[in-house]
Amino acid sequence: MLRLIPISFLTVCCFLIQGAIAQSQTDTLSYKLGETVISLGDSTAPRLETTQTLTTVHTLEAKDLNKSNAKNVAEAVKSLPGVTVKDYGGLGGLKTVSLRSLGANHTGVMVDGIAVPDIQSGQIDLGRFGLDNLQAVEIHNQHYFSPPQTARSLAYAGSVNLVSANSTAPTQPLNLNARLQTGSFGQVEGGLGFVKKQGKRSFWGINGNISHANGEYPFLLENGNHQSEVNRKNSDISWFRIEGDYGIDFNDSTQLRAKIYYYDAERGLPGVVILYNEHSAQRLWNRDFFGQLKFTKQLKKNWSLLSVTKVSSAYTRYVDPDFLNTTGGLDDRFQQWEYYVSTGLSKRHSKHLTTFGAVDYFVNTLWGNQTNFPQPVRHNLLGSLGFIGKLHKFRLEGSLLSNYITESTASDASAPEKYRLTPTLAFGYKPFWGKELRLRIAYKEAYRLPTFNDLYYIRVGNTNLKPELARQFSAGIAYAKEDWGILETLQLQADAFHYRIRDKIIAIPTQDLFIWSVQNLGKVVTNGLELFAKASLKPIKKITPSLHFSYTLQNALDRTDPNSPFYGHQISYTPHETVAYGLGFEGKRWAFNWNGLYAGFSYALPENLAENVIPAWGTQDINFSYKLPLKQGKMTFRAELNNCFNQQYQVVKGFPMPGRNWRLGIQWNY
Repeated sequence: MLRLIPISFLTVCCFLIQGAIAQSQTDTLSYKLGETVISLGDSTAPRLETTQTLTTVHTLEAKDLNKSNAKNVAEAVKSLPGVTVKDYGGLGGLKTVSLRSLGANHTGVMVDGIAVPDIQSGQIDLGRFGLDNLQAVEIHNQHYFSPPQTARSLAYAGSVNLVSANSTAPTQPLNLNARLQTGSFGQVEGGLGFVKKQGKRSFWGINGNISHANGEYPFLLENGNHQSEVNRKNSDISWFRIEGDYGIDFNDSTQLRAKIYYYDAERGLPGVVILYNEHSAQRLWNRDFFGQLKFTKQLKKNWSLLSVTKVSSAYTRYVDPDFLNTTGGLDDRFQQWEYYVSTGLSKRHSKHLTTFGAVDYFVNTLWGNQTNFPQPVRHNLLGSLGFIGKLHKFRLEGSLLSNYITESTASDASAPEKYRLTPTLAFGYKPFWGKELRLRIAYKEAYRLPTFNDLYYIRVGNTNLKPELARQFSAGIAYAKEDWGILETLQLQADAFHYRIRDKIIAIPTQDLFIWSVQNLGKVVTNGLELFAKASLKPIKKITPSLHFSYTLQNALDRTDPNSPFYGHQISYTPHETVAYGLGFEGKRWAFNWNGLYAGFSYALPENLAENVIPAWGTQDINFSYKLPLKQGKMTFRAELNNCFNQQYQVVKGFPMPGRNWRLGIQWNY
């Protein structure tokens, strides 16, 4: 503990003292560093252009989200390079995101730059985040620099940042919208939202959705050379989600943003497809809540302050009446809480140099209803220091993150305390003045702590686990151009990466398939290449075409034990290649979009044998929308056809995905 204090805490406290002395204020929450706009901890400020960052960033703005057939964040990001979505099938199946084969536990999920936690499993289900209340979705590979920022935002190997639509003050006194959608497999969804200005400097808004689907979609069941069509059972889902936002601008340099979020769902878990056995009775309930406050202020002498407070709760109930035990089934219930505070500062010393730092503290608890459950508690203290420098054609940025963790349990059998320093360093070069061509190279270390399930789960947990350490190298080139011939905008990116994971946490069976052991056994080496292109053409007879293309090649190989039968094999559920593409046309009142996705073959188990292959698959989606102006607002009609050619496929072996399906929607905006 004493090692952490001089490195991070006292240094940042010095920042705080100097910032507190400031007496005057300036009139803006953002500044320019050379040609690049840097956000000062506020999602409403301009974000970095993806071609100007020193690591790979992909941003899906609201207009991009509308072009896709996605219903949630997980479906929206699967078309981006380097993104692997692990989908357990069904309309309510768990959907987690892995960036560049590192696994979902290394992927941070943030809302307006503030982390969404899951201390129990470490994996956030992105299927529970809708798109109708988002301004943008950002994918950050390696580091995420937006000073002043929380120290925790620097801890992830990669992150997904959800930018709320209501984080921006409305221009109209009142904005209203109502939505209704129906589709295949008994889907019905409705939503209401509004944002209201309260005087000149404050606003508040509420957005809510409710949905139900029976989820009984048909799929082909194969038995040797024989195929039969059956319906997926126990795949229903009902959920309700509500979000509330409040914002106040005390003056031009001081802002407060508040957000609450609640999600309540019940779903069936259809389970693995087994011949001649369609029975499944497992059920899952989720109740997730968080409330967060974000305060930003620009101080005297180019100092900027960020302060964050957040409370999060997640309740899970899992029922399996068919589980063979003395009590006649499982009825497991868990409740986790997190209490989180963060203070960060940044200072612009000149147009060439900005420094920043932060201190975060958060505590996590987990309660379970099982006999002798250890009721673990984890305390985290993080400190960060960083800089962004620019001189002529060169740009250099880096950070150092300190992480101290201590834990306790009711049984005193807790994991030992841990401490780690992880650095980040990135370099960029712009070869030509006036040309948006940039070369970049970056290195980062990420420290992934064992989850409470890894450490304490009954009959499985191992309190002696070490954290995973990921070392990330990347190099790339980015180019952007506007108003070039027939092109309105053009964006090109190419990146190569080399990742190494040490002490990978894996679960292996012991005496039988019901008793497993969680151990640090794994070493994984990943080499990959990403290509990305996006263009918007100038209008042709009042019709604006647009297109995008992405390609990912990655070899993620097990390098744990040379004597192992799967040494040098591709790790599970990581396709060698993925391709995404799309073409859109937009008129004055209408829009048509076509999107395709291809995923190469992968393996369900570590050993790359023919019986473990998950075949390659590809899907095609189309949508059409029409906007009808009204005296009071406008009406938008939308029709979608997903998986047009009825591709039968699986992302996770034994969990078939839906075939051809449709959705119809209507939305009124005022």
